[in-house]
Amino acid sequence: MAKSNTGPGPKNIDPVTAPIGARPISEGRGISASPLFRLIDQKLIRHEVFPANRGGDRSVGALLHKSLCQQLYAWGMSLSRKHRYRTTNWKQYNAALKARGSLTVWLDKRMCWFAAASGKRGRSPKFSDAAIQLCGLAWPVPDFSTLCRRQRDLDVQIPYTRSQAGLHLLVDSTGIKFLGEGEWKCKKHGPDYRRQWRKLHIGIDATTLQIRAICVTSNNVSDAAVIPDLLKQLPADETLESMTGDGAYDTQPVHEALLRRGAIPIIPPRKNARIRKGALFGYRNAAIAACRRLGRSIWKHWIGYHKRSLVETKMHCIKRLGERVMSRTFERQVNELHIRAAILNRFTELGRPQTAAVA
Repeated sequence: MAKSNTGPGPKNIDPVTAPIGARPISEGRGISASPLFRLIDQKLIRHEVFPANRGGDRSVGALLHKSLCQQLYAWGMSLSRKHRYRTTNWKQYNAALKARGSLTVWLDKRMCWFAAASGKRGRSPKFSDAAIQLCGLAWPVPDFSTLCRRQRDLDVQIPYTRSQAGLHLLVDSTGIKFLGEGEWKCKKHGPDYRRQWRKLHIGIDATTLQIRAICVTSNNVSDAAVIPDLLKQLPADETLESMTGDGAYDTQPVHEALLRRGAIPIIPPRKNARIRKGALFGYRNAAIAACRRLGRSIWKHWIGYHKRSLVETKMHCIKRLGERVMSRTFERQVNELHIRAAILNRFTELGRPQTAAVA
């Protein structure tokens, strides 16, 4: 029979012993209050969770304080109400959207865009000197083969805004196809055996929504295996407050890497997870105990796990730039995806919408 060795909870908040009213209700869509009622009526808090209840099968009301039960009830009813959101900075956000595609060029119809042919077979056409001077370039425009050769050794620098009050990292992964037919052909004639993907792992700042860490691997690499590489991309002198990920990151190497950085892991434990000994699993044990006592849904709203949806939105933005990569070799594919991340960070730096709950 396992003891409830919960260990320390998140900073300033103990998700096991702190009263519900001590933490403001998280923003976002609420959950139904029925799981809370089932938690109280079915007496899910038993002696294997609370060692003090070994003497008898008492009700939840005898285990928890009456005021705490009332706060649980009120909080569950408040979560059952769905919120509506409204953008509060439409003027600034609209200007930022215009600045993203601000490219105004006036051309004279009499200007020759392409240079005269060299007369040699196999030579690609080049732009004229007037077109190059118009773009402000002082060197000849390279052809497609030159660009492909340089793409392999290109050092892409991803711009970002440094966090001021500590970094809250949101991590996730997705697949980017680089070989195979489109979805229409697969639906009509079946998929081909040569369909292959690259796995893109990213970590974004929950405050600025900019990509802070990126890693490209093959599709057989797990999500938890790249966490040390993602954390190495963060500056050593920058404070990492927390890292939020799905259940795939609930592994011992991930907790060890976060412990070295002094970060809080906001990772939902598995349904059959058990309390483990050691300071390494302090936050994990607290999450397990909170899920057993209050339910997984309440723990997610309590700890702010719903913010992980922001990294899902960033994945959608990456795929809006292309569902697949055009490069064939792995080095060029990595640089191509890094260029996409740099572009999205520039777009986010120009401006992003700010929403507020109205009901």
